[in-house]
Amino acid sequence: MAVFFPLNSRKANHRKVKPTQQLITFHIYPERFALPIRAVHKVIQKGKIYGAPHGGTVGLTLYQEKELLVMDVEGRIFKGRPNQNLALNPSYTEIENTDPENTDPENSLEEINSPANINKSFPVSVSAKPEEDRDDSERGYLLIVQNKTGNIIGLPIEEPPALLRVNEDNFRPLTSNYLNQGNIQCVSALIVTSPEDPPIFLLNPDLLFQTQYSLPSCS
Repeated sequence: MAVFFPLNSRKANHRKVKPTQQLITFHIYPERFALPIRAVHKVIQKGKIYGAPHGGTVGLTLYQEKELLVMDVEGRIFKGRPNQNLALNPSYTEIENTDPENTDPENSLEEINSPANINKSFPVSVSAKPEEDRDDSERGYLLIVQNKTGNIIGLPIEEPPALLRVNEDNFRPLTSNYLNQGNIQCVSALIVTSPEDPPIFLLNPDLLFQTQYSLPSCS
């Protein structure tokens, strides 16, 4: 005997799942930026920054008993912006890079079927140092970004980043005129999640690393 399935069920089985990318998003000034999740080695609470008491393009902090180069991300991204006072922003809470393969299937399906999921916080473990014991120089976070060769650098941000899963058809290329003349550097695309929300600038990790400095490896 032939078995017939409802039309809606057959349509659902043949529905194509749109390809998505998982990103880490954060704010710098009024703009929102994103990095591919594979480029974020770790996120930690910001410790003290050394070697840049009056502002500068780079400073140093201690991470896993090693020196970590901290970049003035504001000056790197925004043209003509004064140097960030690295010493004024933050033992650290670690925010581990999650494995996109180890996500709950039901939650993953729900995310994929929606244009974007912006309200997921990057997982945070509690710092051993009480909040009341931290001074103003220890407030904020460091995105530890790595490039293809394993070099790492810290980018200071004020608020915890968030996870965002977005459909690939939400990416928009930037015009060559903006790439050459715009005030925001090191970006490769725009992410438009809805007509009501402002676009997100997708950063190119390799462009962030194009400096004259020798960057340490995470190994």
